[in-house]
Amino acid sequence: MENKWFEIKEMAGKSSFRQSKFRSSDFSVTCEEIKTQWPKWTLQERVEFLTAYSVKKGLSNEDLRIMDFLMEESDEYTPSVMAGSLTRHPNRTKVIQFLSDSLKLSGKKANQLFALGTMGSATAADEIQSLVQRLVIKVPRDAWDNLDYVYACWALSKLDRKPPQSVEELASSPDETLAEPAKVLLTGNTLPWWLRCADC
Repeated sequence: MENKWFEIKEMAGKSSFRQSKFRSSDFSVTCEEIKTQWPKWTLQERVEFLTAYSVKKGLSNEDLRIMDFLMEESDEYTPSVMAGSLTRHPNRTKVIQFLSDSLKLSGKKANQLFALGTMGSATAADEIQSLVQRLVIKVPRDAWDNLDYVYACWALSKLDRKPPQSVEELASSPDETLAEPAKVLLTGNTLPWWLRCADC
């Protein structure tokens, strides 16, 4: 369904798909508009905007103001959806602190961990280590917990910390919820599917 942030694309012989309007350089939004609408939006409406906005091509000064606002007014979904695009923000210290702090909160964390590992900030290592320790003792762990665990182990290795298990070990796990994301990381993909799904 087409809405303010997405348009429907048709492909010959294939199913239609949604594409973020922010992929076009002609489509933009102001920070004042987002500040005005954010308190009024439902959770679903916020996620719709964040998902579309996260793939915006190029960042203007206005976009940086929007990102700053989103970090200041964050909810449990903002860090996960925006993690990949925030790596382009020039204030690395602010972004790393924001993403590190989000690891203490509820919600999915794989995207933040991928971003932190990619940014290579040793200052995030302690918070990632703390998350790993919490996940190790958590019983039971669901598939999303295991996804976070794999990405936390990967991020620690990128930050020169020794994780409880290497990505190679996890890729050989009989548990597919551990093995599959580990295999994705071993392929060297810069973005796993859950960071590429903004057009789904």
